[in-house]
Formats: sequence, structure tokens, C-alpha cells
Amino acid sequence: QVSPVDSARFVTITTSRPTFTWAAVTGATGYTLQIARDTSFNQMVYASANLLTSSHVLPAANALGHGVYYWRVLVGNFPTVSPVYRQFTVTPAIPPAPLLSSPVNGAVVNNPSPLLVWLPVSYPYGAVSYKLEVASSATFTPTTIIYSTQGIIGTSHRIANVLANATYYWRVKTVNALGVEGAWSSYRSFRVNFVQPAAPLLLTPVNGSTTSDNTPYLGWSPVTYASALTYQLQVDDNFDFSSPVISFGGLGTSYTTNLLTDGLYYWRVRAINSDGGSGLWSLTWSFRIQTATVTYRGRLFWQRTMAGCISPSAYDQWDFNILLGNTNIWFEVAITSGNLQVDLSSYHGTYPIGQNYIVTVAPLNGTSGCYALTIRGSQEDLIPVDARLYWNQPVNVCTSASDYNAFYFETRNVGRNIWFDISVTSGSPSLPIAWYNRWYAPRPAGSGYHVVLWPTNGVSGCYTITIRSDNPT
Repeated sequence: QVSPVDSARFVTITTSRPTFTWAAVTGATGYTLQIARDTSFNQMVYASANLLTSSHVLPAANALGHGVYYWRVLVGNFPTVSPVYRQFTVTPAIPPAPLLSSPVNGAVVNNPSPLLVWLPVSYPYGAVSYKLEVASSATFTPTTIIYSTQGIIGTSHRIANVLANATYYWRVKTVNALGVEGAWSSYRSFRVNFVQPAAPLLLTPVNGSTTSDNTPYLGWSPVTYASALTYQLQVDDNFDFSSPVISFGGLGTSYTTNLLTDGLYYWRVRAINSDGGSGLWSLTWSFRIQTATVTYRGRLFWQRTMAGCISPSAYDQWDFNILLGNTNIWFEVAITSGNLQVDLSSYHGTYPIGQNYIVTVAPLNGTSGCYALTIRGSQEDLIPVDARLYWNQPVNVCTSASDYNAFYFETRNVGRNIWFDISVTSGSPSLPIAWYNRWYAPRPAGSGYHVVLWPTNGVSGCYTITIRSDNPT
């Protein structure tokens, strides 16, 4: 075949009655022209046999509609079917190139993922989509294309990639419903100069608090920035914000939520600059909505809040060891001063026996800070409704700089729940039992447990150890 010629994809024509030409074959007694919708030529739309010349104009009665076609020529006295075919598309008109709208040529944008906008084209032959290219050079050679997408419905697109601060070039073309592409628009350039806004500080409700108001007021501090900012808020009942129940932008420094159901919620905020550039997310805080009176089968066994401060070159790590299976554990970390980051600021889960959980609190951007860690635990499945604390005996003790204290507990009743916790009242004695200074488990009859406390770095100190049981004997 010679004409219509093929190309890397297909040739495009606007006439419904094309002229087909091919190279003459020596000794041929005639030719058969076939046109089909598929490459196997099962969906034949035209066939003409016994053609004596090497060209053929499609008759008016067989004018082709718009679409993609395949054609081939068979030689009459050569029975072998040629595997050669060519493709062409009949289109009503080549779609025009769009006009670019924003950003203006040479603009400086404060967003690493800018929004690119163009004007709609006038095309009376059906729907169109658009193809976009962004390059590091105005030549748009393949090695300079850093972002390309097609099938865009509408006249704007935000670049999905995060661009480095540099100069970029962009252009757009129109594609009609048949996949026929028009010419590229003229190109424009823009320069990314992104300064990321800092993270806001959350103010209210206090982290870990409980409220009976199911339309709570959320507030945060403004971020200092060179230009105007708005804020984006997310509220979710999942800590990873995978399914936000609230996700709004364009806010000031507060928001009153719509009606929320009872439960635990997490929230965070970030600043957005005038070019749509996103700032750092704030720390994640939590609050609980409880409008109904809740009666629990079990009760809260223990609750402990520990405060700590961190220097710029250090970090704190808390290790929770679960000694009972199916124990409900809560913990929450609140930043009380400075600028700290927490790998998980709050959590509630059911743990199998022997499982450990680690929480790390570290300085952010080389700054110091202080925090409070609250740990709660219950063992609802093992406590009857009328369980109560039978005895509770605190002991106040001091250690010298060269001495240590050892306590020994012996359980005389089978399966009695024993627990203790230790708090330092002065100095710096070193504490046992992982990081949280507490131990709890049912003990078999006659079993014992040792607790040893000793001075840290040769410094004396005092502490209180409290022992409890849920059995009167």
C-alpha cells in the first residue's frame, strides 16, 4: 500500500471518500481493495474486486463515517493474503490548539504543585479532552519532559508531582473523541519559588479531652508568613486520616464542626498560601465526644501521667509491656512547651499477652521541649461488675547515693490480681519494670515478685511505692 500512508500510530484524514493508491504488481491480473474496522478484517465495511488499476476512489455510496479503519490490497492471481495493512482515521476536523490562561508567562509561583489553567476550545464535533506537558526546557525534547498527562476533562490541572524550585515550561493540546490530536498550544514558562508555611499550634479542645458538645469548636494559632494564609482542617475517627469526616480548606483560625456522633476523633490543621502551597501539618490531637451516659462492665484499673523534658540532642522512648491478654490500653501525649514531635500522639487498642508498644518523643528542628504522657489500662473481660479495690498501701522510701532498696511481694491466694506503681518524689533513683514503673498480673499462690530501686549517677532520692490488690486477704 502507498496511500493513505501509515505512521507510528495512524494517519488522520478529513474526507469520507479517500483515494487509495498502491504500487502496481508485475503480472497482476487485477486487485481487490478491502476496508475493515478491525485488523483481522472480520468487520468489513467495503470490498471491491477486479480493480484493473493501482488506485481507487471510494464511491459516494460507500462514504466512510468518522472512526478508525484498516485497509489492504489483494492481488487477483496471487491467492496468498498479504499480512500488510495500514490504518487511518476519518475525523470531522482537526481540533484547534487551546489558549493558555494562568499562570501568566514568566510568573513566580509559591507552590511546588501549581494549578495550570487554559481556555476551552470551540469544537462542534463532540467532546474533547486535553493533553498536558511540563518540561525543563522550551524544546520539549523527550529527555526534558518531567510531567505529562492526557485525558484531562476540563480546562485546568494541578501537577501531581512536587517540583523543585526552578523554571519550567508548559503547553497543552486538544484531543477529540476519536483520539485525534490537535497542534500544541504556544508554551509558557513559570518559576517555582516555594517557601513552606510552618505548622500551626492547636489550641482547643485540649488534647485527649472529652466533651458532651457534639458540635465542638476547634481553634488553632495563626502562622507567621510573608503573605496571606488560609487553613485546611481534617477530622477523622482514624488516626491515619484515611477517611476524614471533615476536610475543609479556606478557613481562618477556628471552625465549629457539624454534628458528630459519639466517639474518639483525631484532628490536624495546616496552612495554605495564596498560590495553594501546603504547609506542614500540625501535631495530631484527639478529643472524645460523649453525649450519652455510658455504663462500663469493667472499670479503669489504673491511670498514670508522667512528665518529661527533652534537650535538642536527645529523645525519650516509652516501652509498654502487656502482661495480660486482651487488655485495653490507652495512651496520650500532650506537648506542654517547646517544639516536639511524637510518633503517635494517642492510641487505643486491644493487645494480646506479651505484646510491646513503643512511643518515641523527640525534638523537632533541633529545639527542646516538655510533654506529658498519660497511660490508662483496663481489664474488662476479667473483672466482674462489682469488682472493687480492697486495699491500697503506699510506702515512702529514700535511697542514699551508694545504696539500693529491694521489695519482695508474696501472693498467698491463687489468681489474685496484684499491681503496684512507683513515683519519684525527689532526687533521681532508677526505676524498674520497663519505662512506665508499673506491674500488674494475676499471681499463683506462693509466687513472689521483686522490685529493686537504686540511685542514678550517684544521686540519692526518694520515692513512693503503692501496692494494691482486688482481694481482701
